Amino acid sequence: MICLGLVVGIALWARLRRSAQQAAVEARTAQDSAEELSGELARERERQELAREVHDTLAGRLSGLSLQVGSLEKSAQRGEVQHLDDALRTTRSYADQALLDLRTLLTSLREGGAAPRLPPERPPGPRPPGPVRGCCLCGAQPAALRAAGRILLRA
Repeated sequence: MICLGLVVGIALWARLRRSAQQAAVEARTAQDSAEELSGELARERERQELAREVHDTLAGRLSGLSLQVGSLEKSAQRGEVQHLDDALRTTRSYADQALLDLRTLLTSLREGGAAPRLPPERPPGPRPPGPVRGCCLCGAQPAALRAAGRILLRA
């Protein structure tokens, strides 16, 4: 009887030990899976932040540039040469600001940091004395420029 009890006890102990080892393996697998999902989630957040930053900075600047160039085309077609110098300077400043935003964003990404939040601002350079005829951007407020950019991007 004692031998039978000993055999049954050893069998139960071995079964419990295998069960504990299997549970430990399953726990490690679950932990690895959770870490992998956490890493994927972090990468997705970074991609979303980058997409938002590119949209907020570059897309707005390029939309403004596109609107300004359209205005230049219409001014040139109408023969309004006197306004073209100021409008060309404004157009150049939009392009320069878009390039500066892109360089800042890429430098930040190369250094491994998060993309900086670039404040919306008017393009640098001399401001035209008044609105250029046919140009909706020269006297526009930054909020109006962002709204125009969003409208253009959705079209």
